Parts: sequence; C-alpha cells; structure tokens
Amino acid sequence: MKFSLLIKNIIYSVVTNGDAEVCHITKDPADVAEGSLYICIKGISGDGHEHIETAVKNGAVAILCEAELENRPQLPCVKVENSREALGFVCKEFYGDPLSGINVVGVTGTNGKTSTTYFLEGIYKTAGRKCGVIGTAGVRINGEERRFKYATSTTPDTIDLFRIFTAMRNEGVSDIFMEATSHALALHKLSALHFSHALFTNLTQDHLDFHKTFEEYLAAKSRLFKLSDSAVLNADDKSSSVISKDSLCERFTYSVEAESDFRAENLKFSPDGTDFDLNGEHFFLPIPGSFSVYNALAAIASAKKAGIPYNVIAEGLLSVRVIPGRIQPVKNDLEIGVIVDYAHTPDGLEKVIKAVRSFTEKRVITVFGCGGDRDRTKRPIMGRVSGELSDFCVVTSDNPRSEEPESIIAEILPGIAPTCCRYISEPDRRLAIFKALEIAESGDCVIIAGKGHEDYQEYENKRRISFDDRIVAKEALAAKGATL
Repeated sequence: MKFSLLIKNIIYSVVTNGDAEVCHITKDPADVAEGSLYICIKGISGDGHEHIETAVKNGAVAILCEAELENRPQLPCVKVENSREALGFVCKEFYGDPLSGINVVGVTGTNGKTSTTYFLEGIYKTAGRKCGVIGTAGVRINGEERRFKYATSTTPDTIDLFRIFTAMRNEGVSDIFMEATSHALALHKLSALHFSHALFTNLTQDHLDFHKTFEEYLAAKSRLFKLSDSAVLNADDKSSSVISKDSLCERFTYSVEAESDFRAENLKFSPDGTDFDLNGEHFFLPIPGSFSVYNALAAIASAKKAGIPYNVIAEGLLSVRVIPGRIQPVKNDLEIGVIVDYAHTPDGLEKVIKAVRSFTEKRVITVFGCGGDRDRTKRPIMGRVSGELSDFCVVTSDNPRSEEPESIIAEILPGIAPTCCRYISEPDRRLAIFKALEIAESGDCVIIAGKGHEDYQEYENKRRISFDDRIVAKEALAAKGATL
C-alpha cells in the first residue's frame, strides 16, 4: 500500500517529500525488512528515533516520527505530534479497517476485566454469535484459545492488536470483547478504535509506579469512554461519577448497593456460586464471590442494552463454569479447598479472601507475594489485608523480575506483622505452595494468589521459567496423598 494512503487520516508535516510502496509496518528496528514503514516511538526505556539509520540500512522505505531530525533520511518521512497515536490510524488503513461491521466492547478497571469478558463471551455465544476475546488470559476466537505472540500481558501493542483483529475478521467474528488497560489507554494504543460499549468494573490502587497518582490512573481509564457510544458504570464505585462527568456518551449503571439501572438483589452465596435477582429475573452464577456478581452485572447490562433477552443472558452465564486463574478450584478428595486466583492488588486480595471465607468451614490459608519492579507502595498494604483476613499466611515470591524475592518479602512483612496473624515466609514459590498444603487440614481452604492463569515466573531481563500454580498445587496435593 502507498505510504500516502496510510497517513491520509492523520495530521502530519512533511519532512521529506515523495511516496513509497509499504508492505510491512514496524516500530522495532530489529524487525525492519525491505519495504517497511518504520514508526519511531519514544518508549519508556528507549527512543526509536535513535535507530533510524539502522532501519534505513535494513530496508525501510518510509519513516514516521515525532521528533525533529538532524539528519533527515532521503526517503518519504513525516512528522506527527504523537507517533503512538498515529500508529493506530496507520494500522487501520494498512489492515483494511478490520473492525468494520464488528461490535467491539471494551472493559476497563483495576480488577474483574478478564471475568467480565468471559461472561460476555458466554452470553453472546448462547445468543448464537461468533465471539473474540482479547485480554490477560490470552486470545480466544469462537471459544478456542489461539496463540498470538505479543509482549504485553493484557492489551497487545497496536500492531499486534490489528493482526489479531484481522484474524478474527477472517474467521467471521461478529463481536469482540477486550480488556483495556490504563497503560494502553495512556499510551494511545486504542485511540484509533471505536467501541459500542465501554464497561467500568472498579478502581483501586495499582500501577502507581507508572501513573504516579491515583488521579492520573483514573484519567487514563476514563479515556476509554471517549471512544465509545455508551458507558456501563459500577454505581457502587465512586470513580464512576468522575467517569460519568467526563464522558459525553450514553450512560447506564449497575450495582449491588446503590440505586442503578441494573441492581442485583437477594444475593445468596454458596461454594458453588451465587443466586441473585435482577429487574424481576432470577440468575445463578456458577462462580462464587460477590465480586463475581459485579463482573456479571457489567456483562448483563451491556448485553441487555445490545438487545439480548434476559433468558438468553441467564443461560449464557450458566455456561461459564471456570475462568482461568479466577477463583479457580483445584479439586481433590482430601476435603481441602484449594483456590488459584490472579488477585495481585490489595482490593483483589481482599475480595478473594472474603469470598473464600464465606464458604470455608475452618481456616483460610493464603499464599501470596508481590511483583518486582512494580508499585512498591501496595506491598505492606497487601500484607495487612492478608493478615487481617486470613488465619495463616505464607508470604512468597511472585514475578520478582530484577528484584530479589527476599527484598520484596521484606517490604510486605511490615504490613502483616501488626495483624497478629500467624505467618511464614518462603521465597521459593513452589516450596511455599507445598508448605501451605502441608499445613492444611480437612475443612481448610488454601488460596494461592497473584499469578492465576500465568504459567511462568519472570526474572531479570525478562527471563521466564515454567511455573503454573495450578500444576504445583496438584503436585503438592498428590504428595499429601490426594487422588486428583
């Protein structure tokens, strides 16, 4: 495709005149090949403008940048205000607007994004629709997991995202449900997209290493609602009022406590799930915990406003029995509850422990840690939350990245110590899980929190080793004599 056509919908200044035939788009100088358009991105840890010469040598035929260039390459080159934002519109042209005619729903919030997209998938599949899901647990097309390589953990980078959209379009997907992270929104990765509905789950402390303040974190989340036709907001979360004021789109609300358009009533909890009533209809959600009800309500409100009847919605929710790494049970015959959950924030940890407490006969034993190179201020808070709500804690490693696990644990313990909860620390996560299950007795429940669906641990220089809490828990149960 001609370079001039790729940039027709962005505002730019011409640095070098001319045109070129582009057959590849990249922002990675190592990925440049003959016929590439090279997009210069100013990243968090590097600046793509410094690699223009290398890109030209490797075959780049056009350049898009946002900085003044001292040595202008003798090929088509344009300057924009924000190259990350421009990249989305360039991809939209290059991939032939793959979302045209597809219903796209975005879900944002600190916790609950993955569960909400899975509930939406269950509902829409029951309604006979072909669905795509993009998020923390990976990519699903028509109910099947698909392997797409992308570097970020939740919302893929722009080029990867458009490749996924194209694959979904080619397989006849009619509806896409995707998680929208604050990082992706702040960095304009989604600016070229249009959403039919934008769903807000909740906002609690997280990612302050990146956003610096809670206000900046909320502002990033709010950007999604400027890209959408309608907003579905959690009326029980005070941040919804800020989002509502900033948003000009149509707004709907859901809740358990406050008055709203979709308010759940008569909640009844059990280890097998939750019953609740909504607008004269009865629902059963086969996943326990009040936080699961909130996630389901967001999906219900969106689906109902899209014209799906309540009976189909109820049937769709029933079809969602397991969400990878979200209050996921590891079944055994020792009468010991084992729950693997992705909870990695103070609020997420609090919610999962309270949910498990509601159906646990005896003790709640919590295994958790905190990620390295991430918001350090939440570490003692997570220690306090776990200590106040658990009967026993095993503090361990999560994804340590460039930090020493012992140093991370040392920042967690000041929060747990004043609670008087019994605890041990074990930096080796595998040993920590084994020790927790050695302690556990019939009637107890062990929560293994922080990594959920992840099948790795990440160390320095992005080195990963194979590690899955669910598999390790099964090994520990087997060592205890369980039949799985």
